[in-house]
Amino acid sequence: ESLKNVHIRGGRGGEILFMVDGMPVTHPLYGGRDVLNLNVQEVEQIELLTGAFSAEYGQAQSGVVNITTRSGGIAKTGSMEYKSDRIDLLGESFNNDYLSFNVGGPLSYVQNALKFVHIPLPGELFFFSSGNINLDDTRMNNGRSRELLFENLDIYQRQNNEMHLNTKVDWNITPKFKVTGSYSGSFKEWTNFDWMWILSPDNTAQYARNTIKYGIKVNHFISQNTFYNLNLGYLEVDYQASLDGKTDLP
Repeated sequence: ESLKNVHIRGGRGGEILFMVDGMPVTHPLYGGRDVLNLNVQEVEQIELLTGAFSAEYGQAQSGVVNITTRSGGIAKTGSMEYKSDRIDLLGESFNNDYLSFNVGGPLSYVQNALKFVHIPLPGELFFFSSGNINLDDTRMNNGRSRELLFENLDIYQRQNNEMHLNTKVDWNITPKFKVTGSYSGSFKEWTNFDWMWILSPDNTAQYARNTIKYGIKVNHFISQNTFYNLNLGYLEVDYQASLDGKTDLP
């Protein structure tokens, strides 16, 4: 349950501190693990600290991975991407489908609506939202019976199913005072390949992990030499293992 393949200064995977927009997102029990599985389209900047970091990163033992997500701007932007290997002309197919999107820009219509009901909102509002869904039978397909996800589209569940949603709203009250609210959710359901159950794959265990993060960040520059940051966050990791969904563990 840790990033065992990542080592910084000889440390274990569980000794790395992962942070997103100033908030730690390491697994509360196992440490080290980045439980959010961010969409690459929502990453603005990644900073890797391998030593000599300040007390701000007191939970880190070997290194810090600090990720900053994208924010919306004045221009309206958006994109969509779809990838699949089901057309196996150039190699073996693992029945993989990947779909992602992102959209961002100003929220001027929200300010106009509030102004219409006599609730003027000072400053400017911007937003950025993104998400992805990744369905994959992996290299070791266990041959388990799959449930129907979308009946109208005839899309079935795969061995590994992941979905991520992210929304970020920036309220620039003044050039020196900014408030940011964010939401991130990762949802994963999967089963594993097991040689002991190769003749009866439907009897293997199935797993699910849902991760939700809320955050509020305040940046205030009082003067050229004085400022403060206030960062509040909530992280919830819900992990379940069951057999046919009947013996859920607490």
